Amino acid sequence: MFSSLCCRSTTNYVNKLYPFYKLLANNAIHKNFVRSKYTFKVKNIREYSQNVKSNSLYVNTNIQNNVLLYKYVNVRYFVIFKVFCFGWILFASILSYYTYDSKFVSTFSKNISWTDYIKENGTNLLYFVYALIIGPSAFWLLYTAHKKFIKYIILHKGGRDVSIITHHLFKSQDVAKFPIEEVTAIISRNKMKDYLPIKVKGRWLYYLLDTDGKFLNPELFDHTIGMQKRW
Repeated sequence: MFSSLCCRSTTNYVNKLYPFYKLLANNAIHKNFVRSKYTFKVKNIREYSQNVKSNSLYVNTNIQNNVLLYKYVNVRYFVIFKVFCFGWILFASILSYYTYDSKFVSTFSKNISWTDYIKENGTNLLYFVYALIIGPSAFWLLYTAHKKFIKYIILHKGGRDVSIITHHLFKSQDVAKFPIEEVTAIISRNKMKDYLPIKVKGRWLYYLLDTDGKFLNPELFDHTIGMQKRW
């Protein structure tokens, strides 16, 4: 009798726990299904984004024709620059002409100190030396800087060479051709503010891209000139 009572109580206890067990089991199955379903979606999204990213990074640089990468034509600005350069050298020439005095040579032959020589010739000597040295030196620097402002960049057929066309003081433009391995941008296009410096191997001054210019093929630019190279 005691065993039958224990069996009944155990059976009743199991019957009471069964609904809770069934509820927990169904909930666990549902969670596993949802988790596996959304995990599959997340995996697919990641794979899709990785594929899109890899496809966007792939750019065929082996082009079949010449491609214009960059263009900046500001005629007014560089005309003013030319006028300033020629005006500067003209001013230096006029200043040297009117400040020259024959005493500069005659007193130089005398046996006097440099301090007495400068005092005797006065400020005209200082102006003359300034015009004679600073004038041509500044003109040469302006001339060199003028050649570093980029007008066009052309990537040649095959993607191995690039032509950098710049402004020139005595003609409309200056053309220089380089292997693509010898040309690199110092910073990325997204980080440039006023100018983007372009380094050419063996050249001691940077070429400059103006931010007001237009990148006609930005992806091709980033995968040729925009790629950082170390020499």
